[in-house]
Amino acid sequence: MQRRKSKRHQLAARARWRNAEARAQAERDAGIPDREPATDYRQPCTIDLRGAGGPLLTLEPRLGYLAWRQRDEAGQVTDCAALKTLLHRLADSLPPTMGVRRVS
Repeated sequence: MQRRKSKRHQLAARARWRNAEARAQAERDAGIPDREPATDYRQPCTIDLRGAGGPLLTLEPRLGYLAWRQRDEAGQVTDCAALKTLLHRLADSLPPTMGVRRVS
């Protein structure tokens, strides 16, 4: 468990926050506009795993995070993690299947 921050630490953090807000307001008063929020160009994608015994899922990015949300067919969020982690979890959750072998 993390220790509680000291009173000195808390006061210093509040002072930094106040100074940052005052600096930002001074820049606004000087005519310097705020930065536009970063544009996220990632698009939601649909993964159809029904042919492999899995579900139909939609992966959508979380704005401001590296993480993605995984939604099932009903639209309920079933998982939230980095894309690579989600894909690993999906692969682990699929039932083991064996393809048809050609015997000649």
